[in-house]
Amino acid sequence: MLILLYGDNRLAIDELVRDLRTQYDPEGFTTSLFSMPGDSIEAIRSACLSPGFFGSSRLVVAYDLVASSGGQRSGRQAASLPPALEELLREIPESTVLVLVERALDAGLARAIQRAVPGAVVQQHATPRGLELVEWTIERARRHGSTIDRWVATRLLEALFPASWQHPSRTDDLPPDLYRLDQELAKLAVASLPEGVITSELVGQLVMSEDAGDDWALADALAEGDQKAAIRELERALARGAQPEVVLGQLVSQYEAYAVLTSSPAVSLERIARETGLSEGRLRRSQRVVSRLDRAAVAEAVGWLRRLDAAVKLGQAELADTLPAVVQRLAQLAAAQNGATSQPRRASRSSRGRS
Repeated sequence: MLILLYGDNRLAIDELVRDLRTQYDPEGFTTSLFSMPGDSIEAIRSACLSPGFFGSSRLVVAYDLVASSGGQRSGRQAASLPPALEELLREIPESTVLVLVERALDAGLARAIQRAVPGAVVQQHATPRGLELVEWTIERARRHGSTIDRWVATRLLEALFPASWQHPSRTDDLPPDLYRLDQELAKLAVASLPEGVITSELVGQLVMSEDAGDDWALADALAEGDQKAAIRELERALARGAQPEVVLGQLVSQYEAYAVLTSSPAVSLERIARETGLSEGRLRRSQRVVSRLDRAAVAEAVGWLRRLDAAVKLGQAELADTLPAVVQRLAQLAAAQNGATSQPRRASRSSRGRS
């Protein structure tokens, strides 16, 4: 069985993956997770063909496999899958459930997968905007045991995502962070007890607007290799109410943008945004930071962050305990690289002084 989940609504997709794990592998013994850029089709095929314990189903979850394996469309031609990937999708045994999670996938490639595997379940999950997002907010508040009316929900969205909650921007779009919104609703729901009604006053008291904090302060400290500043910015973010999962998601997103920029230095930001799904605004800000990092350092950092993300999703790591150490390692990596690149300059200046 093949299930394809794609789109920029990471919260919805992550929750679906958790539900699938509960459904097909509640004990966690027969799940294989592939979330690294270097994960090969052969390794995923091997996992798919491995039988589950005592006749149980095998669950295989692969992130960004289609994008990393070279699926493409050119001009007016229909989107096509690489032969190796198409072969893998066609030979999935009945005892295996393969879940493909694609964060940036062309709709044509989704249709190509449906053509290759007619029985595949294909779902697109886009971040809601406008009235749809207001209704999502109201329903999510109910999940947390509280109520919020449309006017208050709108005020909450204006505070968190003033430039993006109503509709996508044409040039600088960053979808609303539903993880952050959900955590703000959980906080407000607790604060609303015993009545359980989220009011405008509560939103004004407890929700920090998007403009009040600097999401890039931590990224700048990491790129400088300043361990003390990085830990300080992490502590500030957590003290402002940011959940560790949100901070990790921001770091993963930032370093993925760095990876794209360092691997394609001569490609225009417009083209990168079109081909990756990243916003030009994020890429433009990332470009300022990434000039201090090289490709190898960024690739290593992305590896650490994705391994941590995978371990947290599998319940193998406690993020609150692990995140400070990872932030420190990222700063150390940048400091080592910054030192290596500045050494030749210092040596050159010394040699000129002796001559």
